Amino acid sequence: MFAVPINPPPKPLMSIQFVKDVKGKIRCLKSLMTNKRAQVPEHMALLTDLICFFQTMVDCAHFPATTENLKRFKYGEQVCKMLEMVVIRVIQGESPEEAWKVVKETASNETQSSHC
Repeated sequence: MFAVPINPPPKPLMSIQFVKDVKGKIRCLKSLMTNKRAQVPEHMALLTDLICFFQTMVDCAHFPATTENLKRFKYGEQVCKMLEMVVIRVIQGESPEEAWKVVKETASNETQSSHC
């Protein structure tokens, strides 16, 4: 008889530290929801969306790090970063529309400068 080699387990999509960091962000966002400025319905919607995005990332942490999964993860990470910036601006007093406009302009400027 001879032994059949066992395939090594696939590398997970996210590191344990990254998952801990995202869970910490979720906790902070949940406590931010008690802030007076966050009580506005459209602000609450932004916070809820961001929490949902982060929770989805945590739920997908153990997916295998395939090329397709990594591509989706990177895209989701970019969306979360933009939404984080919008939430910060909105809680500080900007309107959601103005915050999205500034964040999108900043993101497009960063994209253009990284291609040069």
